[in-house]
Amino acid sequence: MQRTLDDLIKSLRSPTTPIAPAIHRHLDDIRRELRSPDPSTKSTALQKLTYLSSLHPPIDPSFASFHAIELLPSSPPFKRPSYLFISLTFPSSHDLLLLLPNQLRKDLSSPNHPDASLALQFLASRASSDLARDLTPEIFTLLNSSKPILRRKATSALVGIFTACPDSVRVCFKRLVENLDSSDDAGVLSAAVGVFCELSRTDPASYLPLAPEFYRVFVDAKRNNWVLIKILKIFARLCPIEPRLARRVVEPVCDLMRRTMAKSVLLECIRTVFSSLADYEHAVVLAVEKNKELLGCDEDANLRYLGLHALSLLGSERYPAAVMECKETIIKSLSDADPNIRRESLRLVMGMVSEGNLVEISRILVGYASKSDPDFCNEIFGSILSVCARNFYELVVDFDWYVSLLGEIARNMNCRHGEEVERQLVDIGMRVEDSRMELVSVARELLMDPALLGNPLLDRVLSAAAWISGEYVRFSRNPFELVEALLQPRTDFLPPLVRAVYVQSTFKVLVFCLRSYLLQSERESSGESDLEVGMRRFLLEATNLRKLAGFLSHKHKDDDEPELPSESTSLLVEHRRRHGLYYLPTECENSVPNDYPPANEPLSLLPGSVDVTENDLARLAEQSLVSKKPKQVKPRPVVVKLDGDEVSVSAEKLKKDSRETLLSGVVQDVLLGEERKPESSQKKSSDKSSRRRVKDVLKDGGIVFSVDLDGHLRL
Repeated sequence: MQRTLDDLIKSLRSPTTPIAPAIHRHLDDIRRELRSPDPSTKSTALQKLTYLSSLHPPIDPSFASFHAIELLPSSPPFKRPSYLFISLTFPSSHDLLLLLPNQLRKDLSSPNHPDASLALQFLASRASSDLARDLTPEIFTLLNSSKPILRRKATSALVGIFTACPDSVRVCFKRLVENLDSSDDAGVLSAAVGVFCELSRTDPASYLPLAPEFYRVFVDAKRNNWVLIKILKIFARLCPIEPRLARRVVEPVCDLMRRTMAKSVLLECIRTVFSSLADYEHAVVLAVEKNKELLGCDEDANLRYLGLHALSLLGSERYPAAVMECKETIIKSLSDADPNIRRESLRLVMGMVSEGNLVEISRILVGYASKSDPDFCNEIFGSILSVCARNFYELVVDFDWYVSLLGEIARNMNCRHGEEVERQLVDIGMRVEDSRMELVSVARELLMDPALLGNPLLDRVLSAAAWISGEYVRFSRNPFELVEALLQPRTDFLPPLVRAVYVQSTFKVLVFCLRSYLLQSERESSGESDLEVGMRRFLLEATNLRKLAGFLSHKHKDDDEPELPSESTSLLVEHRRRHGLYYLPTECENSVPNDYPPANEPLSLLPGSVDVTENDLARLAEQSLVSKKPKQVKPRPVVVKLDGDEVSVSAEKLKKDSRETLLSGVVQDVLLGEERKPESSQKKSSDKSSRRRVKDVLKDGGIVFSVDLDGHLRL
């Protein structure tokens, strides 16, 4: 007896059944059942295979492709699983789709509407260019069907048909526009508006001639919220293109905002005003007031999120006062339990950043991040790094402060932006010469912090710090400390690429010290200077450190081997006493755990840091978001532009997708009454005999279709 889909689901969900063996067993049963001549057995097998392939992607259902096509001519109960399987598993370029046109044409012309519905659903999701071209006459017929359900589904399928075959627009577009006048069935009107809403996403300007029709539907469809939402989306795309349309629709949209009780329609009106009607101040004021109602819905987190998202469409540059009216709610949302609300409020706060409040906002947000969960902490760090680095650090006035901020972010135990911090540290060093002294100071602190060596996410930051120490060593106040930090034994646990940077930087620092010593020696012909004494001592200590560095020797002495007393041994003991923090623990320190030192203390416990509380967030709402000119103690340093800073736009971005371009061109031809030939049919041939046209005449209500050799449909 054949197992049904319910039996398969129950067996897989049984706690005592191993999943992998059960799946293999069911696949063997499905292969055997597909070879059965009984359509009921095949249909059940396809249902089970569709379920397994949807839950377990590694399963390849291609072995059942031909069996699914064989089942299409069956009765509707067996036809439905076959269409579902083909829709979910066949790509648009599948070779077996060549076997479907005749069966699809038969189903589309069937008097039984379930058969036509199944074929339309398949074409809406998996229509290839050949299928769309061959079946356009049948779709055209169904657009005028006496059955509203078929008209609705045929209208909805036009999105996939037009996208796959733009030439089908010449045949079906007129009836699609006529369906906007379908007063007898609201479903057909809703489907037609939905099709135009999807088509206008790619090229809204092509559908501007239909603005009067959209406006009429908007005025008449006062009780159909779905149609109103779709029409508002279309207006939001057309109004920036045609200012006269914006003047015409602004008052109806405001009236709709005042009287509607549906939150979905109200939200779409607010989004339309914020994104496309922001030139009309009275509409913006009304939309902000209505948006406050959404933000004040404490019992519905979804409405609060949508209200914040709508507010982000308005932006703080054009209407800063309107955004500032909601600043208390925005700041309060930073501590909301919903992570999406926190993320949206953070985006709004960072959108209100200016030169005058960048330092204060960053200080409070970094302090707040130390008390947040790791995910939101990194959201805050990512937003700060992105805003500060925007357009070559245009908002940063004090680069010494920003370099210190980068070091503070890197020392946070939850930081996952090591790669971005590394990029910005190196980038600032190359662009801003005045910040290199502070860069070396921050790099020294990072190199000497043992907690960073235990965090693999910050290896790139240590690599940047090592590179900066070697590249700009002339700005260092004490190069000896840099060498000690670069040669500490704990660096043996860093990746090889990072250790390679350490070695190169150590060599640069040593060469700089030696060069400084030689220059000093030339200037002082007699007498021994303090630098010479310090240099001799430094070279002696560096020699001993070289023997200890794990990444240079990678060999450790046996603990039982007796040590020979020497002068270097005494120096080693002295160095370990002074710099024991950088040495690996020894056997005699068994009582001390061998783990890495704990990460830095929270920012609230560090000297000079600020404990950020809810009161600080309240002050942020009161003061920090106010845009004011910064008090510049010193002029802003010059930010040098490097070679390759000009963003090169790829050819894919410069040229629209050919299929979308062709679709827009055909739509414009139909709406504007032009009779241009498609691009593919404009090619001239030297042989006039090749211009023959094979005509397949299909008459439907006096309309004649022709298909030329290039495969283009014509009326």
